[in-house]
Amino acid sequence: MTPLPHRDYKKIVDENVSRETFSQLEIYVATLLKWNKSIRLIADSTEADIWGRHIFDGLQGLEYLPKGEIKISDMGSGGGVPGLPMAAARPDAMVTLIESDQRKCTFLEVAAREMGLKNLVVKCQRLESLGANPQDVITARALASLKNLIDFSAPLRHTETVLLFHKGKRHTEEVVEARQAYEFNEEIFPSALGEGGALLRLTQIKMK
Repeated sequence: MTPLPHRDYKKIVDENVSRETFSQLEIYVATLLKWNKSIRLIADSTEADIWGRHIFDGLQGLEYLPKGEIKISDMGSGGGVPGLPMAAARPDAMVTLIESDQRKCTFLEVAAREMGLKNLVVKCQRLESLGANPQDVITARALASLKNLIDFSAPLRHTETVLLFHKGKRHTEEVVEARQAYEFNEEIFPSALGEGGALLRLTQIKMK
């Protein structure tokens, strides 16, 4: 795996969030590393770069979120990124983590409790079984193709919902594929981590 650019991501995060948020993120990192010994939440090879590959990466989308009180759903939360870091950094947002694996759901609940988050709930269910529950923002990272993510998000969308997805090097191809089934406005923001990744911000989603 290509190493991250040589930057002190922990220091960068510390300089860009409040003291309370940074303390919560430190608790999250400690809890994630502890649980990763028994449950595969993140790749072992990324543990040494956890502040870059997971915390900094999870916070990249903050500047693309709507202002004010919003509802965010993180699909396929797994180890909690980007949902948990976002919940810590945006206490005015109500964040829902959606995950189908019961062990991972237990981890997410423990991590949120240890962090002292009051604006977060965990739903342990499959995305295919979601009922209507309109959200202002829907996030996902390393979960599925863009077309499938749009499919999964249908019960959670209203006309102004923002989809904010972390994608890898194939993001341009995935946009082309998704446009065969959907119309949408997209903005592509290159990942600050480099390596060809990007954040895709989609709005005005309509099925063709």
